[in-house]
Amino acid sequence: MANEQKKAAPTEEAELEGDYRKLLNRTHLGRWDLQKPDGTFVDAVVQIDSVKRYKPPAWLLAKKMKEAQKSGKPMRSELLIGFAGKKKKWIAGPDSQKSIAAATLIDDVGKWRGQKIKLHFAPEIMLGGKRVGGLRAAPAGNAPVTTESLDNAVDEEMEALLEAAAKAAEGEDVFDDGEPVT
Repeated sequence: MANEQKKAAPTEEAELEGDYRKLLNRTHLGRWDLQKPDGTFVDAVVQIDSVKRYKPPAWLLAKKMKEAQKSGKPMRSELLIGFAGKKKKWIAGPDSQKSIAAATLIDDVGKWRGQKIKLHFAPEIMLGGKRVGGLRAAPAGNAPVTTESLDNAVDEEMEALLEAAAKAAEGEDVFDDGEPVT
């Protein structure tokens, strides 16, 4: 890491624009990666190349465990889905996993590798009781795999702020890469 260049410290006066989620979650695929500058959404055909259990960073895991204990419900089982030729992975919760199973006609997650799915924006997705929209999978049919990176640019100043916050969060890497849970 000695060869890496240091980023300039962000300034308070920096003007930002665009979907705020592009600034919050740069390492995982989300609805913002399918959004065009005019605010409309595109569908993307992708080929699954990895399926792992998502391991949230310690601070988030502690929060989720506390919420699960308080509600008496088990924690959601999330998977980290990687796609051939794409940098970002998708954190797929139970409903997204169901959409992948329906799109591929395969319930066994170990057999999802190599399968093509179409990712699309689904406006009906709820989070915390609010309609926020998100990604869902649909059958890809014979459509070719999308060549775009699905990796929308992130403001560099905000990225520096996020990295600083990650280092400060109880010594944990806030941007966990989701290696398999052992």
